[in-house]
Amino acid sequence: MRMHAVIYNIQIVGEATYKLTREYKATHTTVPWILMEKMRHVLVHDYYKIVPEAVWDVVKSDLPAVKPEIRRLLSKSDTE
Repeated sequence: MRMHAVIYNIQIVGEATYKLTREYKATHTTVPWILMEKMRHVLVHDYYKIVPEAVWDVVKSDLPAVKPEIRRLLSKSDTE
């Protein structure tokens, strides 16, 4: 059940990334937007290819690495 919850939340992050405009992603290149979208695609459409260890590696390594930058971008958008 925990893995399903983690996967669902990563899907949400990927979907939110997908909804950003191309222009926004092109001007904020410090975040790996394409990889985030591709991860969502695998989790939603190619779920039979999911490797739980790989998902957990994303949670433990990749998300913490981009979290400060996403927070910075969110706080910046609050002031614009």
